[in-house]
Amino acid sequence: MTFTLIAYDPDSNSYGACLRTSVPCAGGLAIQVSLRGVVATQAYVNSDLAIAVMQELDEGATSGEAGDRALRGDRFAELRQLAVLTKSDEFVHTGSSTLPWRGHVSGAHHIAVGNRMSGRAALEAISLAYRSGESLDFPDRLVDAMRAGDDAGGEQASTPGFALGTTQGSATLQIASPTPHMFHNVRVDAHDDPLSELRRVVDVTRNGERVMQEFYPEGVEVLSPFFWRHVD
Repeated sequence: MTFTLIAYDPDSNSYGACLRTSVPCAGGLAIQVSLRGVVATQAYVNSDLAIAVMQELDEGATSGEAGDRALRGDRFAELRQLAVLTKSDEFVHTGSSTLPWRGHVSGAHHIAVGNRMSGRAALEAISLAYRSGESLDFPDRLVDAMRAGDDAGGEQASTPGFALGTTQGSATLQIASPTPHMFHNVRVDAHDDPLSELRRVVDVTRNGERVMQEFYPEGVEVLSPFFWRHVD
């Protein structure tokens, strides 16, 4: 139903996430990024859960402390997947009532996590592609790794009516960087091949940013940052 790659890029000191789900218009609900960490909440999505983790990280909590506190007392914890990553540690929770195949694969500075997957091989393909993509820019590395997981089986094939009566899904890319760009926050809300469409929209947005910088040099600074941050 949903699979996600969350990662930290030491070269740019950036956090990012790329998600693909069989549910339309859901990509923007499930991930949060900041300059302190990245969070994915999926299966039984609760955006407030991710924001609570972001607030904990902002106050200096470890990923484990933040994840444990967010799930404490949550009566739907066994229906949820929650993954948290910082530059120094990680936390992953997969509830026993999430749809199989469910689980995660961790590597250096990244976690691939999913539910209702075709199998573990899809997440392993994401991790392998991410590890092999060191020469790519961070946004391209995230999206291309996710496409590798899709090609390796991705989610289970949808049954009629499973995805809210449509075969179209959604995808999103979010990055928190000290040097934000317009293509660091891109969504595809309904498409037959959301990750390929996400790849196209990232490229179009990157080119659009170049053009805008020529005619409106301060435009990107006006629009940034896109990522979560505490506002007093």
